Amino acid sequence: MDYTRGEWGIEEDNLGCKNIVAKNQTIFSCEKIGYTTGLSIERQDRANALLIASAPNMYDALKAWDNYASANYPKNMTLKRIAWELTEKAIAKAEGRKP
Repeated sequence: MDYTRGEWGIEEDNLGCKNIVAKNQTIFSCEKIGYTTGLSIERQDRANALLIASAPNMYDALKAWDNYASANYPKNMTLKRIAWELTEKAIAKAEGRKP
């Protein structure tokens, strides 16, 4: 799978536009993910940006669950722990929390 590797994050400009960035490179700009004014919709824009920015973490978590499912005992127990940790990290990032 070919995508921009590394940690994705959100950079907000002085107008409140939320851009998805990685390695000082814009992955998605405000125009692509949407931007609206108004308090309630702005919260939704941030939630959408957080969800998009967590995509690489979600991919890593899914791959970890796939590795766990195809492994045998006792190795699968270590892989299960790793999968849970990556899943918690992905969910926390998508929700705007620290893991």
